[in-house]
Amino acid sequence: MLSSPIIAQLRLDVNNANQRLAELNQVYGPKHPLRLDAEAQLDRALSDITREAEKEIASRRTALAAASSEEAQLGQTLDQQSERGRELGSQRTTVAALESEIATMQNLLDNYLTRYKETLEQQSIIRADARVISAAVAPDYPDPPSRKLILLGGLFVSGLVGIVIAFTREAMDRTVRSASMAEQVLQVPVVASLPRLSSGFRQQAPAEYVLERPTSAYAEAIRNLMTGMGVTASSEGSTSILVTSAIPGEGKSSTAAAMGRLMQRAGHSVALVECDLRRPSLAAMLKCLPNVGLTQLIEGRAAEYEIVQRDSASGMTFIAAGGQSENSLFLLQSPKLRQLLTWLGTTHDLIILDSPPVVPLPDAQVLTDLVDSTLFLCRWGSTQRSTSAAGVRMLIRKGGTPVFGALSQVDRRRSKGYDLSYSDAGYGHYYRD
Repeated sequence: MLSSPIIAQLRLDVNNANQRLAELNQVYGPKHPLRLDAEAQLDRALSDITREAEKEIASRRTALAAASSEEAQLGQTLDQQSERGRELGSQRTTVAALESEIATMQNLLDNYLTRYKETLEQQSIIRADARVISAAVAPDYPDPPSRKLILLGGLFVSGLVGIVIAFTREAMDRTVRSASMAEQVLQVPVVASLPRLSSGFRQQAPAEYVLERPTSAYAEAIRNLMTGMGVTASSEGSTSILVTSAIPGEGKSSTAAAMGRLMQRAGHSVALVECDLRRPSLAAMLKCLPNVGLTQLIEGRAAEYEIVQRDSASGMTFIAAGGQSENSLFLLQSPKLRQLLTWLGTTHDLIILDSPPVVPLPDAQVLTDLVDSTLFLCRWGSTQRSTSAAGVRMLIRKGGTPVFGALSQVDRRRSKGYDLSYSDAGYGHYYRD
């Protein structure tokens, strides 16, 4: 404890207190305040030394206990290592015995192979009955296989494999590839085949494409579609058409917008109503306000004249969905929708309704009671025949209006083998794509 700087300082304080007390004893009596104060300082210094000594002893005892614990752990570890050393010694003995046994077996195997080779050599000497009839002569020039035969054989085999693969794919293809096949599958008149836009215009919406290229193959197909459904300039009264499909992604919304714009440019008064309250997209396509439309009208938050918008590109009347709604089926069953269509029919000769797909949702079946005819789109080479047939059956089972079919996004180049609609046989030069 003498090495502790704190105790050393306290000892110095005790010495100073004793020296001061001795000096005061010579001058003052035992009851003098200064002498009493010096005695108190001496007592405090002694108490501090005692307390610090006890702390140092406690610290040393703690260190001793920790050292004893560490010593015990080291002893235990030493015992474990000793036991492991004995195990390793035993394993080394076992390994040495196995190595000796392996060496013995290797020697036996070498002896066996040597005897086996000697036996084979003896048998070949005994049984050798071959003799040379004539010596081999090297040819004067190489004699490779015929390249022409290999090439012809490869072409024949590859052609045969290609034909088999083509017939296999054709047999496994369950999509619609021609108008005649569509009529056979859908059991409804197929009035048109809408071609896919050429590669340079894939990113452009069909509604914009028909305005920029009104004499293109796509625009002519739209005219054929409207004519096949009986919508002409001589039509009397107002005609309403519902555009739907079996599943999403078959182009019903873009087709409805293209029909409306093209017929508006042709002199008809067209009103396009977006009845797809699940996934509305026409407002963005036509660059109109998306939050004002059918939902607000049916819920009583707007009047008819407040939801009517005008397509700036064609002058067509447009009524948006007014946003997504979870209660779309109940909204479409409201009498206000029929009143809206009646009101539009007084000023328009063609009303086009864009509806959700018919297979996953019941909305289109409800809307068939409000229109004169239904256009069912089937995507060429994509939608399964069973899916399209199921969608048409649901519309026919609902009854009320005639159903017309049309192929959408037809690949004109690939469809030549299935359909003559775009084979360019004598009239393809009329199209200006």
